[in-house]
Amino acid sequence: MTVRKKGNRWYCRFQIDGVRYERRCSTATDEKSALKAEAVIMTEIMRGDLNYAKAKKAPKLQDGIDLYTQYSKGNKLSYKSDLFYIDKALQFFGKNCLLENMTPAKIEEYKIWLKTYTVIRKIKLNNPEYGKNGCRKQYIYKEIEIEKTRANSTINRHIEMLSKMFNLCIDNGLITFNPCRSVKQLREENFKIRFLTIEEEKELFKAIEAPHTDAAGNITYPYIHLKPLVVCALQTGMRRGEIFSLKWSQIDFNNGFIEVLKTKSGKARKIPISPRLDLLLKEILATSNSEYVFINSATNKPYVDIKNAFSTVLEKANIKNFRFHDLRHTVATRMVESGADLLVVQEILGHDNIQTTMRYAHPVPENKKRAINYLSNLY
Repeated sequence: MTVRKKGNRWYCRFQIDGVRYERRCSTATDEKSALKAEAVIMTEIMRGDLNYAKAKKAPKLQDGIDLYTQYSKGNKLSYKSDLFYIDKALQFFGKNCLLENMTPAKIEEYKIWLKTYTVIRKIKLNNPEYGKNGCRKQYIYKEIEIEKTRANSTINRHIEMLSKMFNLCIDNGLITFNPCRSVKQLREENFKIRFLTIEEEKELFKAIEAPHTDAAGNITYPYIHLKPLVVCALQTGMRRGEIFSLKWSQIDFNNGFIEVLKTKSGKARKIPISPRLDLLLKEILATSNSEYVFINSATNKPYVDIKNAFSTVLEKANIKNFRFHDLRHTVATRMVESGADLLVVQEILGHDNIQTTMRYAHPVPENKKRAINYLSNLY
């Protein structure tokens, strides 16, 4: 039961059998009389006088999810990631959970639930029956459960999604309070930059260009399709999705720049074309019949994912703890290391905040030494 004052008037709001009722307490002059009026209204409703008060169905999590899905689909490039966050929230709370029951304490339980999860992996084992009784299988596969832990930053993203959902519900009059405001974010680990060394880059391209001989003796290059994608990433610092969706209409060869339109920040930016990338793009253009620059030959459409192939060449090159996105970190680190102005680096990478760009200045102690030595040379 709830009574509240708005201006000079008192209102009550309560729930009976999953149905919410709201009404002005017309005779109330203070909280005590408002509570009495509320008791009278509840009695009338329970006796069957449903016209006595305005009835509303109590909003459920699914109602909030519908609002958030509509918002995310229309406004965010990370819509597919949001679908994952939504799925986890529905798994824990259930779509019929009332929004009013999603208290700060319940959200704290959700954080704990998110921390650990189990994945199924197939492992390859030697078949003990191999060669016996006509068995020809040398290996057998077994499924095992592996427990993993989510990073604090990932859990915070889940809670941020819920918080935005609650705010949308408030804006649409479904609820009046966002319980996530009372939930503290977890402390996130310091940002650790992983970037390619020059030697690692050489080994990476060796693995990409390595030939493969099949059973019939034919020589193929199964990973050569990765080369232009990796070169583009290392010459521009573009995100994977920006590379996959790159069109010829975005490339200005005359003035020597690429205009990135579909960006994470929503702001277009221009990236100069290096001589190495210029040569590569013109080679692709000479045989291209698509509006997109990089085409998957198997589907004749733009790439959607290259995770498996990229993981394989990393393994062959003995490069550990590296992702495709770390090519972008490599570009940022190398530009800062060369002495490039941080504002220029920020513009090329498309960072909203200069603080994001400044993270790449940390692994370059030479810049600090250069700054201190300059002070010494003034005398």
